[in-house]
Amino acid sequence: MKHLQDKPLYLVDVTTAQLEKSRDKLCAAEQARLIPIRMNAENLGFQNNSFMTVLIFFLMHEMPEDARHKAFNEALRVLAPGGQLVITEYGAEPRSHWIYRFWPLRKLLLKYEPFLNGFWCEDIVETLTTKANALDKNIKLIEEHKIFNQFYRVLVFQLQ
Repeated sequence: MKHLQDKPLYLVDVTTAQLEKSRDKLCAAEQARLIPIRMNAENLGFQNNSFMTVLIFFLMHEMPEDARHKAFNEALRVLAPGGQLVITEYGAEPRSHWIYRFWPLRKLLLKYEPFLNGFWCEDIVETLTTKANALDKNIKLIEEHKIFNQFYRVLVFQLQ
């Protein structure tokens, strides 16, 4: 990733505490190029097509469906043609995973992650395709990495 070493790194979060914790985890060189911004993912204050890479890290399952869809719209709006959208999240509904099948653990997980069940049931590829088309953009899933027996996943989309 040498080509990114001199580029600014925008970090967006709704809480100052998260921005500070994230900054503290970076080395001095990374901190120097970090631009932390307190902002809501549902209404990003960036121009259209501003970024070649947008990373969403374990955010979407934390949001109710309406807020999640607004955040998807914003991510697509600020992503430039040819850019990549990377989403690290829970996998699709993991009916065969032991955590899901062990109902007391699933119940506890859903207590602390109240929007996870709705997220599990959503087809992210279909949602992003529909939302990109509404913005006159075309997006394609180019990589999917399944982690911990498909309980988590990393999706990489390319904006055409």
